[in-house]
Amino acid sequence: VGAIHRSSVARSRKHVSNVLISSLRVSEIHIAHGSNARIIASIDQPGDVLIVAERKYAQRAVLKFATYTKVNYLAGKWTPGTLTNQNTKKFLEPRLMIVCDPRADYQALKEASYMNIPTISLADADSPLS
Repeated sequence: VGAIHRSSVARSRKHVSNVLISSLRVSEIHIAHGSNARIIASIDQPGDVLIVAERKYAQRAVLKFATYTKVNYLAGKWTPGTLTNQNTKKFLEPRLMIVCDPRADYQALKEASYMNIPTISLADADSPLS
């Protein structure tokens, strides 16, 4: 969301949701895409990246992405304490987390913020900014 200005998101929400913002310049999209790619490529071990998707429509894409890139994934319901409770069987310590929908994966984002894990979110125009 770094390349998107709050005012342009607010304007687009009034008219139509779930669309790309027309005031976003192509150069801003390339900058955001390039910096995210550099962040992901800077992780040495693919197993240190966690991709999360609770939405049904994103789960298949997450599974395919994880299969080809060898990253960890959690598709489906998020188990609370996955990142914060070391006594659970599903405890993970990723160096980077990718979230498919910040609204549906709110608990995962909250736990990542507690553990200071950098997060990349695939946000839509109707996603909350805070």
